[in-house]
Amino acid sequence: MAARAGMSVRTFSRRFLAETGQTPGQWLTAQRLELARRLLEFSDLPVDRVAEQAGFGSASSLRQHLSAAIGVSPAAYRRTFQGRDHGPAAGRSTPTTDGDCPAVPRSPCQVDTVSPGGQSH
Repeated sequence: MAARAGMSVRTFSRRFLAETGQTPGQWLTAQRLELARRLLEFSDLPVDRVAEQAGFGSASSLRQHLSAAIGVSPAAYRRTFQGRDHGPAAGRSTPTTDGDCPAVPRSPCQVDTVSPGGQSH
């Protein structure tokens, strides 16, 4: 991300933290968790595939991160939330339609960088 923003890693990290209140690593983990949660809610993919597609690499890593963030396993999360409407009334935005998994962005690997001035690249 630093290279794409045309900054040194140190400068980028410092500015990113100042702008978002999170380190780049914390932000990336949060983005991966959000994608994993949506995949668990709106798809029937096995947990290992959810972990892979969300960027965790393994089901074990996904389990660790999800448990640390919200206190439940991927299987428990799926049992609780799969197929439920998570529209504005539930405090979440309405997902956009994209194939079989309406809440999954078209390309989860594409990340827009935002300069400290707030302009997207």
